[in-house]
Amino acid sequence: MSNLSTSIPELFYDIISRVLPGVAITSGVLILLVMSNNLIINPQVVDFITSINFLFLALAFAYLLGSLLGTISQALDVIFRRSYNPAIDYLRIVPPKGNSKPMAHYIEILLGLPFSLLLLNEYRPKANENDISQMRDLIQKRFGESVLGSHKNLIACRDYIRANEKESGGIVMKMMAESAMCRNLVVVFLILMLISLYFSLESAIVVNALLCTLSFANFSYRRRLYVIQIYNFFFAIEKGNLHPHS
Repeated sequence: MSNLSTSIPELFYDIISRVLPGVAITSGVLILLVMSNNLIINPQVVDFITSINFLFLALAFAYLLGSLLGTISQALDVIFRRSYNPAIDYLRIVPPKGNSKPMAHYIEILLGLPFSLLLLNEYRPKANENDISQMRDLIQKRFGESVLGSHKNLIACRDYIRANEKESGGIVMKMMAESAMCRNLVVVFLILMLISLYFSLESAIVVNALLCTLSFANFSYRRRLYVIQIYNFFFAIEKGNLHPHS
């Protein structure tokens, strides 16, 4: 029973982060092929698409494609995080010399325009300095100085929450899946925009460009909420406001 209760949420997270982006890019490519007259829908194709076999095949393909997209988007995120790390920024840890955090921060906002303007206030940490200082001390005490100054502190806090407070752990994992979905959709709509350029589909270029920037702005917004929620849950557990249980 415990294996089932663990497997169902993990499957749910996979659907959010991998299957949905995979469905989006598969559907988008098919639509673009139809718009460019490179794919003709005939009765035989319709019969196959509406069959149950196609449904299972499409879900499996969407999962595979979503996993590949996740690898690409994660690699791009790691590269970007070398310049600007929202987890480190929230804890107000002084970056190493030569780290262009402010510039990368503004580039991130720029890549999400015009939608990031609506979410601009969410790009700023909202905790007071006393709470931030206590949080840094608690993370250092629990995981050590080397973990505190790296992105690993966020992962350590997340795993600690999952091990000690299942309800809160489920919340942060769902938020992580939603953030990953938006990050994957950035790559999806970027690919669709390049295909639209290849076929010279002006309306599709504009739509995919807007969806790409919307996905990026939404990713930035949701990632910050995810970071803040993890630290708040960790802080609450350590201060005794959330009671750990397995």
